[in-house]
Amino acid sequence: MNKDVDKLKEKASGFPNEPGVYLFRDVKGKVIYIGKALNLKKRVQSYFVKKANPERKIIAILHNARNIDFVVTQSEMEALVLESTLIKRHKPRYNTRLKDDKGYPYLKITIKDPFPQALFTRKIINDGARYYGPLSSASVRAALYTIRHTFRLRDCKLDLTKKYYRACLDYQIKKCMGPCIGAVTQREYNKVVKDVIAFLEGKSDKVLKRLKEDMSKASENQEYEKAAFLRDQIGNLEKFIADQKIVPQGLHTEDFIALTRKGGHAVATIVMVRSGKFMGRENFILLAPADDTDREVLGGFFRQYYNLNQTIPGRINIPFNLDDEPILIEWLREKRGKRVIIKVPDRGERRRLLELAHQNAVLHLDEHLDKESTAKQVLGSALEEIRNQLGLMRLPKRIECYDISNLGRDNINRTAVASRVVFIDGNPAKEHYRRFRIKTIEGQDDYAMMEEVLVRRLKKYSNDTPDGEDKIDLIIVDGGKGHLSVARKVVKMLRLTDFDIAALAKREEELFRPGKSASVILPRSSPELFLVQRIRDEAHRFAIEYQRQLRSRQLKTSVLDEIPGLGAKRKEQLIRKFKSVERIAKMSPHELAQTPGIGHELAEAIIEKLNPNG
Repeated sequence: MNKDVDKLKEKASGFPNEPGVYLFRDVKGKVIYIGKALNLKKRVQSYFVKKANPERKIIAILHNARNIDFVVTQSEMEALVLESTLIKRHKPRYNTRLKDDKGYPYLKITIKDPFPQALFTRKIINDGARYYGPLSSASVRAALYTIRHTFRLRDCKLDLTKKYYRACLDYQIKKCMGPCIGAVTQREYNKVVKDVIAFLEGKSDKVLKRLKEDMSKASENQEYEKAAFLRDQIGNLEKFIADQKIVPQGLHTEDFIALTRKGGHAVATIVMVRSGKFMGRENFILLAPADDTDREVLGGFFRQYYNLNQTIPGRINIPFNLDDEPILIEWLREKRGKRVIIKVPDRGERRRLLELAHQNAVLHLDEHLDKESTAKQVLGSALEEIRNQLGLMRLPKRIECYDISNLGRDNINRTAVASRVVFIDGNPAKEHYRRFRIKTIEGQDDYAMMEEVLVRRLKKYSNDTPDGEDKIDLIIVDGGKGHLSVARKVVKMLRLTDFDIAALAKREEELFRPGKSASVILPRSSPELFLVQRIRDEAHRFAIEYQRQLRSRQLKTSVLDEIPGLGAKRKEQLIRKFKSVERIAKMSPHELAQTPGIGHELAEAIIEKLNPNG
């Protein structure tokens, strides 16, 4: 048992008797479990009560925990929302959570804009827009296709406060109403936006009725072009409605949630009914602790899903009752602004739809596990081939890859950076990624920079590092024989012998190993080459991303900010082209004026500002 349990127990005794959220952290400070409580002190102290048959999950949490934190909230409902938000942020291993590395997609309607758009997004921000989701990428893109072809909302980034004299191709091929050239008034355009919202909420019959009425009026007024457009809209909408399934009477706006599990894998499926029509289904992969009950897993998903969702139905059908149902109902009612019912249907059409959702969940989980199993086999085979082809000491379970990103001849502005990415069992382990800002090298010397980074990484590494996630099996440096020599020098200097090193040259995708004059070229289109390339490309991406952040910070605080007429885009263009403010300062106005977007007058102002002493 963890020797720090007594310390945790003592700390819990000082928790307040208030509602809130508690967080267990491991030895590295990483959150491993998040829970909510009506009374923080009583709830957390219950973990330390000795029981005849303690839950295995509680045993695991206490075994790995080294600290407990808490956040006090105003109410249990606020704690419920905060718990879901923190689970999404920290991804604790002992909580059920949505498997959403990048965040789930949403369909966004920018209703606050004068001429709103329908957009694909993965982030909800408080901007007054209307969001539909979370959904699958396919569902969002299908909805966008229908919206753009049927309702012709604009799909451009034009500033519509300005007047344009020519419309783009979308207007010519009837995929946009042309607000940029005044082909549609704001009032007419927003009338269509209301139709889009009604369509997304399942009220397509009402939209169809209104469109037919407008078409008749346009025809009577001899507005034949408008009537033709409305006719095409009606045709597209009728086709869409024909593809929808009408659900039995009595069902209006409801969700049907089913769950299926195998080991630590789970799928929750939601069948959505809106305005009496079947609007489709969404499947969500869950990471669920194997020791959790179905009630705990479904409850965790339920809270996270509706915390992410802005559109709450009037009734939610579930396969069994959940813990804290009264507080869930109150939370959803407050979020929706109307009454919400949570029920377990035991017969009739609702039970049939719940069983349909369960069948879909089972099929989706089987498909997911088959794909995962195949991917593991391919990765395992690729790692074995890498070991054989490179003659490694052991299977490279943990691979670290290093890349240098340097803008130009100098590092005066400290924009030279390096990255370390880590792949464990062939998959990226992003929690182990690291970024390095080059500290000691001022010239453009990639070898010296690589040496600095490797020394900083390996000076505390030991040959006796036990097997586990921190034990290195293979280090790959991005570059050729010169970079390999640097890696060998560092490893020899630090007397490290417990892992292999290799260098990957971009041009021919050659791998170089110590003591071998000939390079190793992995078979083209092979899984092992694809994996090595993916690792190298990820290191390059991570380094470039960091460098851009540094450049952006420098641009914001640069002396260039003080020059009237020089905006952010031109400023970034100058730095990208000339690498540093110092180099720009040495140029003549005539030379600088050759840069697109920088006229002679602005060039003189820039040089004068950078050379105050003439």
